Amino acid sequence: MKLNQIANNCTVVTDNDNDVYLFSYSTCIAVKHLSGRIELDEKYYKYSVTTNRHRCLFLGEKLKETEAKVANGTYLLTDLN
Repeated sequence: MKLNQIANNCTVVTDNDNDVYLFSYSTCIAVKHLSGRIELDEKYYKYSVTTNRHRCLFLGEKLKETEAKVANGTYLLTDLN
């Protein structure tokens, strides 16, 4: 397991299967699976301005792009917490 702080209160964790998890404070916001599948926490992925900033940094896109990918099924909303 590998931890990497990418911003204040924003940590990326890579597990032994090379899945990458985004934590904003102590809440898991998103996971990028080695297969390429991306899951977002249905409750917290756009919880606050800070969470939005962390998610945008992790995914490399703005909220509008993320919401379009949720709507078209590219990203899966699930309970990560």
